[in-house]
Amino acid sequence: MNDLIATVRQMMGQTELPQEIFIDAIETALMQAARRRYGTTDGIRIMIDGDSGLIRCFVPKKVVNIMRSYAKEIPIEEALEVKSDAEIGETIEVEVDLKDFGRIEASTARQILTQKIKDAERLKKYALKATEAVQKYSGKILARSANNITLEGREMVRVALAEFPDIETARNCYNSEEYVEARKHLENNVVREHIIFEAM
Repeated sequence: MNDLIATVRQMMGQTELPQEIFIDAIETALMQAARRRYGTTDGIRIMIDGDSGLIRCFVPKKVVNIMRSYAKEIPIEEALEVKSDAEIGETIEVEVDLKDFGRIEASTARQILTQKIKDAERLKKYALKATEAVQKYSGKILARSANNITLEGREMVRVALAEFPDIETARNCYNSEEYVEARKHLENNVVREHIIFEAM
């Protein structure tokens, strides 16, 4: 995983994206690497210290007398070092060394990380150009979501709400050269839905 950390540091020096973007990308990448190694991400926890750069990974393991699966079990002798009152049969959270992740897992994490950062850079360029188009047509961005909870229907990663003087102006903005240019930054990369509605 040292190569992954080196990749992160290199990319952080080449872009002005906020640190939160990198932390989210690293967590997603490591979760996918963990899925490859452990077969699931259930119960797996990633901790990232943005200041120190320290990355820790915790996985649930069943306490056993004789270990048959390194990925899913931990012998009672080692379990007692993690939790003093550990008992055979219970599942405890164990910190694992990221160096234990193999070459394939590290490669998977690096690919996902790189893709997420590229997507974030494209989204940033789109947002800048789209905002310029909206403002040109007397519109204003009322809100951009940072965190969504979808209760019904298809899950949307990000949602933006813009206000225009009227429906026709909103339509003209959508079809304008400026907004068409903005959309090019997202072509073939994200699924988009545009809805124009008139407030009651």
